Amino acid sequence: MFELDLPWIYRLGADVKQLIRMRRAAFSDNVQAFGQAKDILESIANESADNGFDSLPESREKAVVLLREVDKLIGLVNARQAFTAQQQKSLRIKFLDFESTLLRELDRIRAFAISGQRMISVEVMLNRPERLFADNCWKRMPALARTDVKNGASCLAFDCFTASGFHFLRAVETTIKQYRDAISKTLSVPVPCREDWGVFIDFLKKNGADSKVVNSIDQIRQSERNPLMHPEDVLDRDQAVDLMTLCVTAINRLISDLEKKGFL
Repeated sequence: MFELDLPWIYRLGADVKQLIRMRRAAFSDNVQAFGQAKDILESIANESADNGFDSLPESREKAVVLLREVDKLIGLVNARQAFTAQQQKSLRIKFLDFESTLLRELDRIRAFAISGQRMISVEVMLNRPERLFADNCWKRMPALARTDVKNGASCLAFDCFTASGFHFLRAVETTIKQYRDAISKTLSVPVPCREDWGVFIDFLKKNGADSKVVNSIDQIRQSERNPLMHPEDVLDRDQAVDLMTLCVTAINRLISDLEKKGFL
């Protein structure tokens, strides 16, 4: 999967299309147009560039051929030589070959526009999921929890609602274990053998966790986590956003309580 740079696609069409609009009599005036076309074609030919042309291999090959033709004509410009009708025809043929190949390959690509999910923007879901949390919470969360939040937010962006719920629940569970382990280490209390949310909640409650923390986790356990473990249960958009909100609140409270008690 790759992200399409839509302005770049627009520039590609604008910069390359002008090659067939050039007038031989005004060849010296076309230096800028040749330069723009050369730059955009070089970015296509560059196999290390992250522009999606790995998925358009035939178009990339045709772009390389067209680029060679453009380089020849730029050489004539630099030598202050005119170009012939045959050279103009050759340029047009190679452009049309590139254009038709690109259109054919693009027809096999499926592109989708991502929209926000209620109050959550695309930018937050795909690039800045830390903005979902309270200040300083993100950097205090376990690395595994941060990974699950990133994956959960991405799943939400792409309408994979049940998958999003699983990732956010995993992030909560990882943060609960962080709290559990901090209690065990600081208070020298043995960790329970069973890894079960009911056991986690009892352990936190017995060892002084804030009631808001315990209640948040227990609410998720009873109304969200246990039902979601059944294969026939699926989430829609609103349910996924609501679950994400509950999970973010629980993680915020877990981290805040850990800091208040000096466990972090």
